[in-house]
Parts: sequence; C-alpha cells; structure tokens
Amino acid sequence: MRSGIPRDVFQRAPGLSVDAVCCKRLAGRQQCEFSGAGAGIGHCGRRTNQEVMTMLHPGINCHCHFCGSPLRFQIARVGETVNCFNCCMETVLFIPGLQAPYSVEECVLETRDIRWAENKFGVRHVQGCVENKSGRHLNWVRIEFILFSKQGCPVGSTSDCLIDVPRARLWNFQAPVVQSEALHASDPLLACEYGRVHRPATMGATPSKAGRNP
Repeated sequence: MRSGIPRDVFQRAPGLSVDAVCCKRLAGRQQCEFSGAGAGIGHCGRRTNQEVMTMLHPGINCHCHFCGSPLRFQIARVGETVNCFNCCMETVLFIPGLQAPYSVEECVLETRDIRWAENKFGVRHVQGCVENKSGRHLNWVRIEFILFSKQGCPVGSTSDCLIDVPRARLWNFQAPVVQSEALHASDPLLACEYGRVHRPATMGATPSKAGRNP
C-alpha cells in the first residue's frame, strides 16, 4: 500500500477499530524508530497507542455540547475544557464513539416543581427549579423542552440557560413558550459542558398541558 502499512493491518481484530489495530501494529513494528531520548516516549522506548494515534491522526472532530458546532483537536487533548469558536461556551473534548473521559456521576442535576405559568405580559413559559448536586462547579447548565401540539406533533422547543453554576446552587429557570399551538412539553433535557445529562434526578410532575390561565 502507498502508506507503507501492510494490508493485513486492516484485518480488524474482534472488538478493535482499524485505528486501534494500526496503533498496535505500529507500536510493535516501529519500536526501533520510536525509541530514543525525547518527550512522549513510553516504557521500554515505545510510544503508547494514544501517541501513535496522534501521529497518524493529528486532528479529530467532536461537537460543542451547547450549539453542536464541530470542534477539531489533537487526540492528546481529550478531557480538556475549551471554548467553542461559534458560541464561546465551554465544552470538554471527547472522542465520538468512545467512552467519555469523565464519569457520568460527575454531573448530577435534580429538577423539581416543573409547571406551566404565564407572566404579567401574557407570555407563557415553563418554569421550575434545577439544583446542582454534582459536587463540583459547572460552567453552564441548560434545560430544554420539546413542545408538542394538541395532536402530539412537535411544534418547536424552548430552553433556558444559566452560566456559572456552583455546587448546591438552586436555579429557578423560565423557558418562554411563543408557539401558540404548544400544549404539551417533553421531559426536561439537561446539558452542561460535560455533555447531555441523560438521566437527571426529577422531583415533581413534568408539564403536560398548558392553558391560557395556568
């Protein structure tokens, strides 16, 4: 092959991706080339799989947890917190398809008292409380709801965001609803710089109906 990598490198072993197979072969076959003094040399003069992948693939894409824009970074920077070029919000870098470089238990958010309401100007909104129970400071937290019509068809979404959320912080959110046909809302979708909080602890009923006089 033109790349100089033997064809059998791409015979994928069970449970290993092509990249992982390439790294294992190159780490073993090119030990002499990688050995010597210098930063980044692993035990016995051999580079680690991650270092080999960094040389083979100097850049990889993930997405911003806030706006979804692509973020390109070096594999060695996995787990770092960076600011998105598009929305300037913080995101912890990760490799799509692989295990996150942090534990999901680090992001624990509890929602409570979620209900429909209407302000003095007649604008409806979904309101409630979110408490940061993760035991750590979060750069931002966003709560989002998918809105549905009377027939159960999605008609849009609404959200609210809080920047700088210390641990144990209780946040009273208000997500405005401008779609007149919206009468139902989904379960809350919570996210922070670590990504989507898939199973937030919830107290209180999720809003299901919205009248003009809540």
